[in-house]
Amino acid sequence: MHDGRRIVMHLEGVCLSERHFDIGNDAHGHMFVNFHRDRHLFLLIGQWLRQSGRAVISVVHDLSTAKKFGTHALLLDRGRAVSSGAIDRVLTRENLSRVYGMDVYGWMRSLLSQWED
Repeated sequence: MHDGRRIVMHLEGVCLSERHFDIGNDAHGHMFVNFHRDRHLFLLIGQWLRQSGRAVISVVHDLSTAKKFGTHALLLDRGRAVSSGAIDRVLTRENLSRVYGMDVYGWMRSLLSQWED
């Protein structure tokens, strides 16, 4: 079985179980899950989190995915913390411009405009 599918199945099992904490890892120490395509996994994790006392820490490099599914964030620039806290206070136009050296908000909105009728 492909490593990515095996990891997704593991995480689905965690979400459907009664566990309150889990760290999933493959034999190579990294995950091959493509979160751009696996919206189902994030929705399943969201359902699992509805019970009190549960938390998920996820490393997400896609800003849209982080903004859609995250509640809190840590924004790094070359390994150093730039901002941390509530997602809307971390992923600001100013913080993202500082880290990426460009108007990320403008770029993302220009991409979105392709889908408008």
